[in-house]
Amino acid sequence: MRGYSTAVLLSLALVIIGAANGRADPVEDFYRAQQVRFITAYSAGGLFDTATRIFARHIGKFISGKPNVWVDNMTGAGGLIATNYLANNAPRDGSVLLNLDGALLRLQALGNPAAKFDARQFNWLPSPGPDIQVCWVGKQSSWHNITEAFSSSKELKMGGLAPGTFPSDNARALQTALGINLKIVDGFKGVTEIRLATESGEVDGSCSSYEGVVRSFPKELKSGDIRVIAQIGEKPWPGLENVPNAIDLAKSEFLPACQRNGSRRCAKRSMRRLPIRSFKRTSRKPESCCDAYRSSGSKRSHCSGWTCRRRTKRSCKRFCASTDREA
Repeated sequence: MRGYSTAVLLSLALVIIGAANGRADPVEDFYRAQQVRFITAYSAGGLFDTATRIFARHIGKFISGKPNVWVDNMTGAGGLIATNYLANNAPRDGSVLLNLDGALLRLQALGNPAAKFDARQFNWLPSPGPDIQVCWVGKQSSWHNITEAFSSSKELKMGGLAPGTFPSDNARALQTALGINLKIVDGFKGVTEIRLATESGEVDGSCSSYEGVVRSFPKELKSGDIRVIAQIGEKPWPGLENVPNAIDLAKSEFLPACQRNGSRRCAKRSMRRLPIRSFKRTSRKPESCCDAYRSSGSKRSHCSGWTCRRRTKRSCKRFCASTDREA
């Protein structure tokens, strides 16, 4: 659904376990000698991995003590392994962060025994930008529009990660609401692996974050090797006005729960180690915006997908233009 995602750019919410025990040492002293581990629950090359690495590159400058931040790809079970690790095994001193798919929260809400976490115990940090979910197919697929699936006996095969993640849940929602002949193939570690599977014909495509597609596969999207066949939003997303909106085609009602959970909510309680403002300052800095648009392979200097203030956007353009000239 259109709305602020619980993932960075795309789709993100950044999570940190707050300090469980009070310390007499100042926060600055703690982080000065600390390595901050930033976990992404998905494979390299996708939106979550790219966004995590952009944040990791810059956020240390805005934390007292200026710690080193390193990225750890902890894949498996659609992000459940990393989320369960954060809740049950990670140090509770503010040195571990997680960038996860907010759809996982539904597993806890539905009482899935595999969800061994209580999301209410996490400190939720801001998402840097809005996002929308779309369905896309690869160049080997014969599908061009989701409406083709209404009258076809052919199976539309969409790749997913695991129940409780948006690529899997989006496809299941469409299958139920639209009544189309759709097969979901779970078990992929990330959307990058799904794209590779489209080249061999194992699946047709996936239903995932549009921001993730734009950032991870810009050349394929521009050349037509990746085609967006449906979007899932309250109204058409800018640039996708000619792409069918699944809500308009639905035979049954899409529930608001399809939207990303926790959108822009921040923790009400104070954070002993890592202030929310560190994330806000990171996402608004021209250097971060510049890395974001460069990650998509864009030649234009803009801050698309990032929550940058108007003044910061102008700074972003000047900064990127100057650094491009230096390069």
